[in-house]
Amino acid sequence: MSCNRSAEVHRYHDGELAAAQRAAVESHVDQCAECKALLSDLARLSALVAAAPRAALPEPALARLRESWRSSRERGVIRVAGWLTAAAAAILIAAVVSGPSHRPESAGEPSFTGTLATLPPVETTEDDELMVMALWMADELSPGVRR
Repeated sequence: MSCNRSAEVHRYHDGELAAAQRAAVESHVDQCAECKALLSDLARLSALVAAAPRAALPEPALARLRESWRSSRERGVIRVAGWLTAAAAAILIAAVVSGPSHRPESAGEPSFTGTLATLPPVETTEDDELMVMALWMADELSPGVRR
């Protein structure tokens, strides 16, 4: 091809040009037989690809795709749970460090640990992994408190 504007014709066909560039390429294509033929070939090729029948994916391949999708979602949930656990630990440590010092309690004012001791127990199911992880973390970070 002797015309050096074929890349612009490809970008024009793909819809990647701004309005001013499109107008310039359209004007050029009207005057250049090579670029007009290239644009026509690209249009025919696109029509052939669009009309081509799509092959069906075999069931074993679909099963592998579904399993891959499920496992990637689970990995994402575990990753988020890890970050949430780390954030909860950081908040707990910050609360303990910045909490009330070892001063005697004033009348009617419960201590930080007294408040924790009066919270109702949390009921969990075995399937609730996040809750189990949070309870484990609370047990490990709370000295002297074991469930």
